[in-house]
Amino acid sequence: MISENLELRFVTAGKSCKQKDQARSEHDSRERWKRLIYFLLNIDGQVHGYDDNLRYTFGQLLQFANYLEPKARRKVGADFHQGQAQGTNNLTSEGFQFILQDEATQVHNILLHYIRRAAKVPSRSEGVSKVVSILQFIFNLTLAEPAKWYKLQGSCSDAIRSAVVELHQLGLLTQKSAGDTSLKSKFCINQLMSSFLYSHRGS
Repeated sequence: MISENLELRFVTAGKSCKQKDQARSEHDSRERWKRLIYFLLNIDGQVHGYDDNLRYTFGQLLQFANYLEPKARRKVGADFHQGQAQGTNNLTSEGFQFILQDEATQVHNILLHYIRRAAKVPSRSEGVSKVVSILQFIFNLTLAEPAKWYKLQGSCSDAIRSAVVELHQLGLLTQKSAGDTSLKSKFCINQLMSSFLYSHRGS
């Protein structure tokens, strides 16, 4: 198994979450995951509170996965919100299949597309480096304990720091201070991520 020979190089253990913090963390992660589904389905009244960063993360990822049909007027970023309001959020057949999947399979597929998208940069070597960093980080998480705070080590790459923020936006990690990309940023894995990690420990 991969995790048997893996050292925890990118995260260092912190204090355990308090019970009330853990309950809040799980609730917030579920809400963030539901926002991804709401965004995909363009459920009325559920997408209007999203800031530009969140719309950008969701829009880029879901279009890359071919779950949403890209159109000229469905720009990602500040203009994407206008497209949402106009009802131009076109679900593809792949997106419809994604909606019908169980939660564990959805998490698996979102992570798979997230990693593949990381490679889509002008420099091939940079793309390979980003993918390797993110994969190592995710593999490292198999050694992390649920309900325990962790922080990034000084040797981690910018790709990993960004991944912590974006995985928080997707509801797969919980940051103590959302959006913090500094080495002081603390995060913990939640039920969505831990269920995925444990199901792949023997892979």
